[in-house]
Amino acid sequence: MLTERELWYWLGRTNGFTWRKYAQIAEKYASNREIFARIGEDRRFFCAILGEETYAAARFTEEEEIRREIEALEERKIRFLTPADELFPPAVEVLSYDRPFVLYYAGDPELFRSRGVSIVGTRRCSNYGAKMSERFASALAKRGLTIVSGLADGIDSAAHNGALSVGGNTIAVLGSGLKHITPSTNTALARRIVRAGGLVCTEFPPDFAGARYSYPQRNRLIAALGEGTVLIEAGEKSGALYTVDHAVEQGKNVFLLPSNADSKNFEGVARVYRAGKGEFVFGPNDVAAAFGLPPEEEPVRDTLKLDVLSQKVLDILSDGALDYDRLFETTGLTPPQFSALLTNLEIMGLIGTQGGLYYKK
Repeated sequence: MLTERELWYWLGRTNGFTWRKYAQIAEKYASNREIFARIGEDRRFFCAILGEETYAAARFTEEEEIRREIEALEERKIRFLTPADELFPPAVEVLSYDRPFVLYYAGDPELFRSRGVSIVGTRRCSNYGAKMSERFASALAKRGLTIVSGLADGIDSAAHNGALSVGGNTIAVLGSGLKHITPSTNTALARRIVRAGGLVCTEFPPDFAGARYSYPQRNRLIAALGEGTVLIEAGEKSGALYTVDHAVEQGKNVFLLPSNADSKNFEGVARVYRAGKGEFVFGPNDVAAAFGLPPEEEPVRDTLKLDVLSQKVLDILSDGALDYDRLFETTGLTPPQFSALLTNLEIMGLIGTQGGLYYKK
């Protein structure tokens, strides 16, 4: 007789057996054991809900086959959690009919019960975006929040690295199996996360290489495991916008980072703001406050108390020093307004002058 945990695994390994379909079946058969026992006898009922292919996959799975698969996972040192396990994350309950039956993981599953904040954004981020992702992650991790992201290039990697840099906790949610880290260049980062006491997890079987649908699908888990989501940079079609939508559907706060208004990587952020789905934040303290955490003093250079034009000036100077006139032409400000902006940036220690040219420090 299969254990409750083994029965959950059976449901999770059956392709096409979703929680929504499970809920329909559970209206007639109240337990997993009864579902397993009756699936061969009540073919018409099960086929009507599951479809022929999923029904066949579930119906013709033998008990010993399930046990052998679990033993094979244990031999490969691959661990998993189901709703029968105490450490299965309660946060996924917010997903309602879109919950996973199984979560495969490497690292510390206790982190599933920690307070998390999701940090997401584009793979093709700017230097500014990567720096801010790392700064937000490190500052919030130091305050005890677990940083949740997707182990992708760009913003995700910077967020994980930011948490690791201060000895903080981080969870990486994959769109592939544990034996197919994508991108492969982040395999070393995944190992670092596990060695540092973090967590790498996925709902997909270990040898699943990832597919076009699986990365947007995993974004709902990224949103679920955080109590709020920080969007650093995103183009108009960035996959990170799926995470934002999931966070909004789940009733979570979405925090937006101001950036260069004419940057491609600000288009998605602006779209979220215009839709009323998120609010701008100007430093980690703003996010911490939403979590009920006390503010901490931040070095001036580590805060983002800049308006969009100030940030635009800094972005322009990142490409090289400019004289007053050429820099002034980029802003659309009056001369007094522009002089005040430059003075403020100099006082903050963000820019300097040499030989009549302004440069970013």
